[in-house]
Amino acid sequence: MRIKATEFMKLTQGTMSMTEYMHAFNNLSRYAPEFVITEEKKIESFKRGLSTKLLKTMANSKCATYNEFISDAITQEKQNNLHSAAKNRKRTFQAGSS
Repeated sequence: MRIKATEFMKLTQGTMSMTEYMHAFNNLSRYAPEFVITEEKKIESFKRGLSTKLLKTMANSKCATYNEFISDAITQEKQNNLHSAAKNRKRTFQAGSS
């Protein structure tokens, strides 16, 4: 049982999507209830494992509930992905026109 709690404490988003990270977090959180006993603690525990890019944009989030935070984080991830795709298209276009 403590092995799963340790796994929860070490969980990070890494290359997982927000949805994948959320499912892993929710699955492992039951083994470490002391870290998810309140909405605030649950959000803080979730933030701890976010990718640095998402953490940067979500660090000052004022969401009152875990579900609100997740919804905002998924929206932010989509925006980050759209921004990255647009930058890549621009680079490809500029490289092709030289």
